[in-house]
This record gives sequence, C-alpha cells and structure tokens, in this order.
Amino acid sequence: MAAVVNLYVFASDYIFVSSRLTFAYMPMGAMVPFTVFMMAVVPLVRWLAPRAAFSRAELIVVFAMTFVGAIFPTLSMVGFIPSMLATPYYFATPENQWASLLLPHLPKWAFPPNEGGVMEWFFQGMPEGETFPWTVWVLPLTWWTMALAGLATATFCGTVILRRQWVERERLAFPLAQVPLAMVEPGKGRLPAFMGSKVFWIGAGLPLFATAWNVISFFDPTFPTFPLFHGSHYVPIAPGFPGIRTKVNLLVMGFAYLTPLEVLFSVWFFHVVAIVQVGTMNRLGLTLPWGIWNGLSPMTAWQDQGAFIVFVGLSLWMARRHLRNVARKAWDPRWDGVDDSTEPVSYRAAVVGLAVGVVLVASWLHRLGMGWGTLVVYGLGFVVSYLGITKIVAQCGLPYVRNPVPPQTFAACTLGSIAIGPAGLIAMAATFAIWCDNKPILATTMMHNHRVGDELGRRARVLPWATALTCIAAFSLALYLTLRICYAKGGATTGC
Repeated sequence: MAAVVNLYVFASDYIFVSSRLTFAYMPMGAMVPFTVFMMAVVPLVRWLAPRAAFSRAELIVVFAMTFVGAIFPTLSMVGFIPSMLATPYYFATPENQWASLLLPHLPKWAFPPNEGGVMEWFFQGMPEGETFPWTVWVLPLTWWTMALAGLATATFCGTVILRRQWVERERLAFPLAQVPLAMVEPGKGRLPAFMGSKVFWIGAGLPLFATAWNVISFFDPTFPTFPLFHGSHYVPIAPGFPGIRTKVNLLVMGFAYLTPLEVLFSVWFFHVVAIVQVGTMNRLGLTLPWGIWNGLSPMTAWQDQGAFIVFVGLSLWMARRHLRNVARKAWDPRWDGVDDSTEPVSYRAAVVGLAVGVVLVASWLHRLGMGWGTLVVYGLGFVVSYLGITKIVAQCGLPYVRNPVPPQTFAACTLGSIAIGPAGLIAMAATFAIWCDNKPILATTMMHNHRVGDELGRRARVLPWATALTCIAAFSLALYLTLRICYAKGGATTGC
C-alpha cells in the first residue's frame, strides 16, 4: 500500500500534472488507495478465501502503513529535498550574485557538487548519452536521511508520550481518525459496514457526481460546470478590510461534521475578529511589512504566534502530571503507578528514543552551520509549530492548517540575520525542504496512527516496526522516483 500510494501520487503530480494529493493532514493520496482497498480487495479476499480474510486489527495496521506512506512523495517532503540541493547552482545568476554570496558557504557534505552541470540536468533533463549521476548524490542524501531518521524517531516517541494525555485524559475528538476506524468495521456480509449504509452512498455520490461532471469541461471548455467547486471567492466588506474567503471544500466539510460544535464556532468567530482587527488597523495606517508567514496580515501572524506559544505551553502544563508519571516509569519500569503495556513502545524506550532523535537532529543542524543560540530559538519555534498544529488537527479535524510563523522566520526575525550569520542562514533556509508549514507534519500522522492503533490494545507494539518498515520503503521509492523523473523529463516540466 505504501508503494501504491507513492506511484499514485507521483503519477498525479508529475506525469498527469493533476490534483495535488498530499496537501492535507489526511491526504487523498492515502485515502483514495485505502478506500479502493477496502471496497474491492477486502471483499474479494473474503469471497475467494474466507479463512484468509483480513481481521479488523490487520486492517488498522494496513491503514497506518498507508497513512505513513503518504508522508514522503512529491510535495510532501522528498520532492523538496533534491530540488533544494540543486537550486543554488541552477538559479545562480550574475544579478543575484549567488556564486560569490551563497555557493562558498554551502557545506560540501550536505550539498552535491555541480560536476559537469549535473545540477542543471535535474531541472532541464539529462542530455542524451549521459549516465545518471548517482555518485554525486550518495553522500549528501545519506546525511539528509540521517536527519530525517532522527526527526521521525523523535516524533514517533514524542507522540507516544503524549498519546494517553490527549486520547484518554483530555479526550480530544480526533475527527480525522474516526473515518478510517469506521471504514475497518466489519459488516454483516463480505462488505465492510460502511458500504452497507445508504447515507454513505448519498454522501459519497453527490460530490463524486459534481466532480465527474466538472471534469468534462477539461476536455470541452464550453461544457457547463458547477461553479461552486472552482477556487475561492472573496466577499468584500469595506475598503481596507480583508474579504471573507468562501469556498465549497468537501473534504473540510466532511471532517467538520465530526468536529465538536463549540470548536467549529471558535474557528469562524475568531476569524471574524481577526478580519475586523486587520481592517481597523489598515484604516488607521498601522501596518507591518510582509514576510514569510501566514495569516490575514503580518500583525495577526505574529499575534497568532504568541498565542501558539501560550497554547503549547498551557498544553504541556496541563499534561504535567502525566509527563511526571512517564518520567518516573521510564526511570523505573517496575513502578506500577502507570501501565505502558498498551503503548506502541514502553515509556523508557520512548524517552530514550526522543532524546536520541533530538540530539541527532540538533547535532546535524549545528554541523550544517546553525549556531547553538540560533538552534535554541529555532527549536522553540519548531516545537511550538509541531505540537500546536498537531493538537489543533487532533481536536478540530482541519485537513489544512498552517502555523502563523514558520520556525525559520521566527528565528530569523527574533535574532536578526547578522547574529545568525551566513552559514546559519543557509542551514535555516535548507530546513524548509524537510519541515515547513505547507507539508504534512510528521507528528500529525504519528499521533493519528497512535489514536487508530489504540484499538489494538497490547498488539499496538507492532506499530513501531510497521512504521519503520513503511518509512524505509516509501522514502526510498519516493527518492528514486523523484531523481529518475526529474533527470528524465526535467524538474522544471513537472508543474510543481
């Protein structure tokens, strides 16, 4: 399933240049193959070989591995790493002076050399008669793989530590996890339970019909369409006030149905408050320059960043007793004050894995050129983004969420470019390829897999091995496909 997800997403993004299937915390690149699997493969196996039919526990593991497989392909993560490594050479011009200002500061172990123009080949395609330049990519990609391995290990173990607090103590809604859990429920016959529901077929049929109808206009532009599904529309309010953005997003609507009403109220209410605030400040002439951040304006972006820091701090404070129990259990596994037998790994293994992963990533960033002071501020912004977005997605079920200020921007604006230095700025910019707000965050995937895997009980100990196997297979396949397609067609022709 992890391989199918990668092939499906690569074909959509790079071959057909169609839908972006990984821009969500419950990506369609994973849900579509898993739905086909549940609707076709599972009933077929139950019909042909009833004794070999998948159990509910096995289907949960299948979903978890499919979900993890969608972390890597194209615009999720792997598509950014090789392109970022080749960008400094390809886009260097006399005007931007990258040859003198940027290239001398690139770490040789982390950036492949441009021997014979092989980095230009990545974007323009490989000339006829040339062989694929594997040798220049081996060393840097090995080091970047180590950083990813450290990040994945720390993320998996960190979410294990927080799982009980969020699932059992705070009882977050996890709307995204409710869908796969409903899909794996066995029905009375060979079909899964959801396929026997008339409500399901009505709910699935309406958007499928509307989407299929609109697809016809791609081949015949004169064919009438349903305009509600075309882009965003802005309702103007007054001069200086941001327009109210409206869009019929069926994916958001579906998961919002599973979100608590008071949470939905908060989402739109505070958005309206932000619109009023931005409009008032614009009319008064109180503005800030734009930069790399999200929101209605730079003012609300930094205001939201402060709220994010408080939100994450209060979340950790609320979990203080649980974290204290985890620490005590990790120190003394024989202590019976808390039971970790149903966790994917023991609390001792989780704490050790978290520490090892953090040290590995921090050491890698420092070796890349980031100073220790910069690393502390950057780490604060990174933890705030990771935990904040993960908890918001767990409670709200929003498939699309961006942090207000990326950790790279947070560190740069907090310390200033002079204090960070050229090597630190390059190291910070390079991390956009791995962790940023417009790509699925590893923590959201891991935490939702823990929520789904909570149904396994003591058998949840299979999840670390399933996750590790999937990460290795999906990452390797995604990296191979990225390099092969870009060198064969030219990365500039992929439409991404």
